[in-house]
Amino acid sequence: MKNLYCIYRIAPEQIVLLLNGERVVTEYRTKTPPCSFGAPRGGTQPVPYQGMWLRFFHSQSINQPDRSKWLYHIGALIMESSPPFQVMAVSKWPILSGREHPYINGHRFFKPRIVFPAGVLENAGGWDVALGINDSLCATVHVKPEQLNL
Repeated sequence: MKNLYCIYRIAPEQIVLLLNGERVVTEYRTKTPPCSFGAPRGGTQPVPYQGMWLRFFHSQSINQPDRSKWLYHIGALIMESSPPFQVMAVSKWPILSGREHPYINGHRFFKPRIVFPAGVLENAGGWDVALGINDSLCATVHVKPEQLNL
């Protein structure tokens, strides 16, 4: 049986847990490089990339009590594919940012300017990233290696 790992947190340090059933066997903690557009959070499962792992995450650069002012982004990170899973690089600028206008096709969204990645598949020399938009819509976007901004 292969090991089951859980990425518990990305920033300011990444925490990866080795699990045995419901029990945490080992905890790997490593520092994450800074991100210029907000602390990396959440994201996709890792996929192989140049001998390491690639993940897509979301971050928030504007966080105010008024949700209409929030601004989310999607970035990428490269991490080692074996313990301690050190994050080696983080996007220098966003791959994608939330839509400024709160309306699409005449519909006002609950939370404008929100994007977050949910899953990823390698495809056609890049990756198809499933994402949520404004807590109201799902979509996919194709990301090419040159768009990782690493």
